[in-house]
Amino acid sequence: MKVYIIKEQFFTAFRQQAELLADALTEMGYEVTSVFMKKGSPLIPPAGYDVYLYYSLGGPRTLLLPLPKFNNVFFEVSDTDEVSPLFLSFFGLNPIKALVVPSEFSKEAFLYSLKKMKDTVVNIDLPPIYVIPHALKPTIYKAQEINIKHPCVLIICPHSWERKGCDLAVDVVKKLKKEMDFHAIITSFYNDPRCEGLDARVGVLPDEEFYSLMLSCDVLFYPVRGGSFEIPVIEALSLGMDVVVTGQGPWMEQVLDKDHVYPIRISGKKRYWLDNPYHIGNFFEPDPNSAYEQLKNALLNISTLYEAKKRKKERLETVAPKYRETYHIYNIVKYWISLFKKLTSSPP
Repeated sequence: MKVYIIKEQFFTAFRQQAELLADALTEMGYEVTSVFMKKGSPLIPPAGYDVYLYYSLGGPRTLLLPLPKFNNVFFEVSDTDEVSPLFLSFFGLNPIKALVVPSEFSKEAFLYSLKKMKDTVVNIDLPPIYVIPHALKPTIYKAQEINIKHPCVLIICPHSWERKGCDLAVDVVKKLKKEMDFHAIITSFYNDPRCEGLDARVGVLPDEEFYSLMLSCDVLFYPVRGGSFEIPVIEALSLGMDVVVTGQGPWMEQVLDKDHVYPIRISGKKRYWLDNPYHIGNFFEPDPNSAYEQLKNALLNISTLYEAKKRKKERLETVAPKYRETYHIYNIVKYWISLFKKLTSSPP
């Protein structure tokens, strides 16, 4: 089978997933051509391939020409619980055989938005929607423990502070540090003044450094509001961390046992992105008091170095292997192959 993959030019998480998939398919004997899609440039893919996969190209604004009538598969997401008619129209009016999303949450957002659009605007249909989760990157299995003060809380704020719940995470950690003794590390793409008072690791960290932080820290504090998957949750679980995370959202779909995390209660939903042309719905709103209490509960179990080391060892032996196996690229690629075979065996 010949597969043509069109991916983002910029080094995003979606581009990394596309490259993981391309490498896995190649290793399994498939003929794969992988190219970049530059924003603002039309792309006319060559004929002769069995499947054409467009892997999240930053929204349909990227595609300046109608898609050719091939076996087109599109990977996209909904970061909120609703998407716009503009977004839907692209998938409904182009010859797309399948739409792939990483979570049931994204699928439901597309279907809900389609129903709402049919009731109010125009009657279109979407292609069949398939849910295929993200895969763990192979570099995660090479993480090495580093010397860090315990107990250690890790906050991840690469971008999108509001969506990632970074403002809430920083506020809660600074408040709790007045009551409990623990170390807090925050990763951020930028030297943000809101990180003051915390151990800030600024810039895009190499995988080896980032995963070593996860392996060495004790708790991931992630009061995330929105997103379509949020892979840090399963990355942290696969590295033996305790995870304090918003108790509703697509990230909870990937948690294999609800006892593996400390869920933060939500207080409702709220729309944050008022000018986004595609993601027009709400985020979940984690309750600050619940976030405070759940982080405190996680830390009470590891108040000494001995307790922290013992807890990490137990999690690495009992919890982490389940996530490493379930979300290994060679298990995830099976879903893609099954979809490709279905498309190529069905009549045009």
